[in-house]
Amino acid sequence: MGLTLQGEGFEGALETRGVFSLAYLSRHLPIASEFASAAECGAIHREIGEIWHRHLPALSSRRRNEAFTCSTLLEPILDRLGWRRIPQETMPNLTTRKKPDYCLFTSETDYFAAAEADASVLFRLSATVLEAKRYKHSLDQISTRETPGWFPSQQLQDYLNHAKDTSGRRFFNWAILTNGSVWRLYADRSAVGAYFAFHLVKGNQFCSLEEFRTFVTLFRASAFERHQTGSCFLDSVREQSLRFQAQLEENLRDRIFDVLEDLGTGFVDR
Repeated sequence: MGLTLQGEGFEGALETRGVFSLAYLSRHLPIASEFASAAECGAIHREIGEIWHRHLPALSSRRRNEAFTCSTLLEPILDRLGWRRIPQETMPNLTTRKKPDYCLFTSETDYFAAAEADASVLFRLSATVLEAKRYKHSLDQISTRETPGWFPSQQLQDYLNHAKDTSGRRFFNWAILTNGSVWRLYADRSAVGAYFAFHLVKGNQFCSLEEFRTFVTLFRASAFERHQTGSCFLDSVREQSLRFQAQLEENLRDRIFDVLEDLGTGFVDR
């Protein structure tokens, strides 16, 4: 059964659909020690913003395909987020219905080992996978080519379902879906259709530096790096979101009980 965060939310560049708590991301994540500082994000924000602005006319053209989005926008972003990557065209055949566009690695050691590995080792060494779509292409539109009849979210779930060995030990718990404008995170053991999204671009406006700090915090390579416990920073954010939501719900129930009790007492006094 998937772990579900109730409710949905949209605040600025953040969109929560059952993976993280919007209240937790807004109130508590910015004071965490792992939250990316303005100093470390400033240059990256400026560089990516300039790349996006320079190539926006071409990215927005219907004549440009997914590969153009990948080479022009996604790969520069991934590089600046600290990722090493193996693209689809150099991957061996996997057990998934479709190869992801990228397998991503947090260290050069894993990257070089995976580059020479077979399919099972490639997935085992990956920190996550990324599925790409053409710039601003709908992330909720059924595929008509690579996996006919499948939604992109089903492709991501297929990758997550295969990210484990025969004993059930997981290789990674998260997967990324993006069209360059919107970046989504999908989690293992989450409800069907649940995701977190960061809107790098809304309308034709690139996100602010303050918003960008959240993007870097949640999508950089170190956020996916697994500790000895097998979990990563994103797992911690999800766990804290669940706890925060449970506390909010408990507080709400207590307040409702107090109000009803006061109303009942007032009725008796009358």
